[in-house]
Amino acid sequence: MKRLLLFLVFSASTSLFSQRTTYKDVDEYVKSIKMPVITPKNLEATAHLVADKFDSDSLKARAIYDFVANYYDYDYEMVKEGFGKATEQGLGVCWQYSQLFCDMADAVGLETRMIYGWSKSSYRDIGKVNKKSYHAWNMVKINGFWRPLDCTWASGYMDKKTKEFVHELDGSYFLTNKELFSLNHHPDSGFQYIAYSAQSLQSFYDAPLYITKNFPKEFYFKPSGAKMIDYSSTKTPSLSFEYVGEIKPATWTYTDVKEKKEFDLKPEIKDGIITFTFPEDIGVDGYISIRYAKKTLVTVPIGN
Repeated sequence: MKRLLLFLVFSASTSLFSQRTTYKDVDEYVKSIKMPVITPKNLEATAHLVADKFDSDSLKARAIYDFVANYYDYDYEMVKEGFGKATEQGLGVCWQYSQLFCDMADAVGLETRMIYGWSKSSYRDIGKVNKKSYHAWNMVKINGFWRPLDCTWASGYMDKKTKEFVHELDGSYFLTNKELFSLNHHPDSGFQYIAYSAQSLQSFYDAPLYITKNFPKEFYFKPSGAKMIDYSSTKTPSLSFEYVGEIKPATWTYTDVKEKKEFDLKPEIKDGIITFTFPEDIGVDGYISIRYAKKTLVTVPIGN
């Protein structure tokens, strides 16, 4: 009888677990919503339509994140336009994405903040400090903890050929690990919510470009002292990164930033540090991209 009861309890709990809502379920639901034109009159009702189906704060936040990322076509021409005009046209930049997330999250009872700061998205950003901040994202409180998200970076990309904005949801910028998020986001406001950003703005810009969305679930590189591959004092320089997690066996290579030709890398991995040693004839000028399983993780300048 005890075995039967245990089996029934196990079966019930397994069934319940299998029916739990996932982020994928949320993504599919938001996709199915007919996109309204957001105005001051319907913003609150739209927020409830998007989020009320879900019972946890993280799922509600995910639904609004999805909706905002899909609502705007990114258009830099709207940077100086008011929030209302941009939103009614469905065109916006980072501060409008972030403001809409705040407004919708507030409407359904989520505690959120809009954060201004800097970001790095191109190897051309390395070493070039902009004194005035130019990016915006959000923090949202989930289960008592402030977590970052970036609806703009989740939204998609501009097709270089058609010049049209292509929506492609990227979940890697939702409730991201704070240390990982700080590799390409640096705040100039809201520090009380962002305990992760201890480095200076100069250090942030001097650091390599990390492509955080390409890091696997198993590990990521930490912000570190690694800045460039320096050939000034040795013919075979090394570059080291601290990492968090477990690095599983896979192919390591490096390329130029345009990924024309790949060269093999054989890193040394020991005590939470991964070290790459480069040959005298590196075969690349300017910058190299270090790749893991065919995906670029970090781009670093080459110095002489």
